[in-house]
Amino acid sequence: MLTAAILLILVANGLILVHELGHLFAAKWAGMPVQSFSVGFGPPLFAFRIGPTRYQLALVPLGGFVRIMGMRGTEEERREWPTGFAFQSLGRRICVVSAGVLANAWLAAILFAGLALTGGATVPTPARVEAVFEEDLPAQAEGWAALPRNVDIVRLGEREVKAWGEFALALLGTEAGSQLHYCRRSSHRCRRCSDALTPAHRPRPRDCARATAS
Repeated sequence: MLTAAILLILVANGLILVHELGHLFAAKWAGMPVQSFSVGFGPPLFAFRIGPTRYQLALVPLGGFVRIMGMRGTEEERREWPTGFAFQSLGRRICVVSAGVLANAWLAAILFAGLALTGGATVPTPARVEAVFEEDLPAQAEGWAALPRNVDIVRLGEREVKAWGEFALALLGTEAGSQLHYCRRSSHRCRRCSDALTPAHRPRPRDCARATAS
């Protein structure tokens, strides 16, 4: 539980950091004066200054903020910053306000692209049956014993099957007596077969629970 809480805080703060960095960079680009940029809230643990902006790491790691001058305060206070947020063009103000969300969107796109390029995306597991254990089949399901070894199930009745999850759904939604279509593999090639495998009852996923997938 403690590890999960720490991971949640780290991930949340990472997202907030990227979000606030989007606002910061957009404000700098627009020429708006930025007084401070903080990771966390409360008393600062570490701080430094670059130009007019103070950067700090605060005690409470629950968020962060960017203080753009001219964005809040009374009319007189905003007038003290002629290049502040309130006196910028509408387009620049929209850019600064939306930059945080856009930064998070870019982060998500980069992460998904990285997963795709490194093979991190999940590939559906084919419904590959290496063996059916006849002694474990329930009564009136003897028809499953006729299924050959080492085949990929590709269709059950009228439903296409490309993965184990789809096969389980097809088992639940197929009428009794439906044909089973499978693919025999030989020398890394697939030869589709359609045997008249007609179990006496509509099978359930546990009927083939010991069929193994490679």
